[in-house]
Amino acid sequence: MAQDQNMRLIRIYLKDASFESPATPGVFKIEAEPAIDLNIRVAVRQVSPENYEVELTGAVTARAEGETLFLCEAHQAGLFMARGFEAAELDRRLNVFCPKQLFPFLREAIASMTMRGGFAPVQISLVDFDKIYADRNKTAGQA
Repeated sequence: MAQDQNMRLIRIYLKDASFESPATPGVFKIEAEPAIDLNIRVAVRQVSPENYEVELTGAVTARAEGETLFLCEAHQAGLFMARGFEAAELDRRLNVFCPKQLFPFLREAIASMTMRGGFAPVQISLVDFDKIYADRNKTAGQA
């Protein structure tokens, strides 16, 4: 274990966001409960020797009665400084700890956009980034 381990958040920012409701206003007549499809992705990019951009993307598609009600996507990012970690521990922190810090901001962005689009706000359930990371590493080990 390195003596001088340090990780800190430098900045959180919304990198990209989009909302599309291609069939409005007709979809507002639909009374059926929509089927919600959610996709969460984590991407890590080293921007300097000790700084990493972690981007958490949430994409939501809502469909009902054969219509697409809306498509909503947000890319919530953060700039993190990390120093003194072994490669495996750094990878785990960047893919688990950092997305956990970004998640509340992503959740709010998606809820806000869907509400502003005239729909009930989509409230994304908590995401288990530890499990996603473990599953990813288990799958990578089998490949």
